[in-house]
Amino acid sequence: MSQFLQIKCGQCALKSPDGKTCRRTGAPVRSFESSCPEGTTYLEKCDICGGEFIPSDLLIDMTNGIHLICRDCNSVVGTCYVCKKNIECLFETDPDPLPKQVQKQITTPQGYIVTTIRNPDRIEKLCKKCECFSAENKCSRQINWCEKYQVIWETEEE
Repeated sequence: MSQFLQIKCGQCALKSPDGKTCRRTGAPVRSFESSCPEGTTYLEKCDICGGEFIPSDLLIDMTNGIHLICRDCNSVVGTCYVCKKNIECLFETDPDPLPKQVQKQITTPQGYIVTTIRNPDRIEKLCKKCECFSAENKCSRQINWCEKYQVIWETEEE
């Protein structure tokens, strides 16, 4: 984006996909003759999702070099969604007949409470095989944090 070059409104990359409005301002696209100091000929591509986004929405992660990240992906950096391992959750996907949830009765001073919990037998059978399982945290996906987390652009040497 240049301060010195004004892009014609009708040729700007900020036009909505239908070509009727500006994605930055929401204003109608004026014409191919009108120019705008906010215009640009390109949109950035997110290093995580690959989607295009407006340069002013640019977020840069500098922990492992420079990476351009859109706002949506920035909200999930550090979670399983952008982990290099991206392991399929066997608890959720394995066709084993053990139910995913079971009822548990808890004794309190006022009486009994019955609540639904993740099936400990299914966890024992399937989750312990997972690379993201830890004895302390059990299923790292449940808390969306894992001590083995690697952001997708980390190299093996890191």
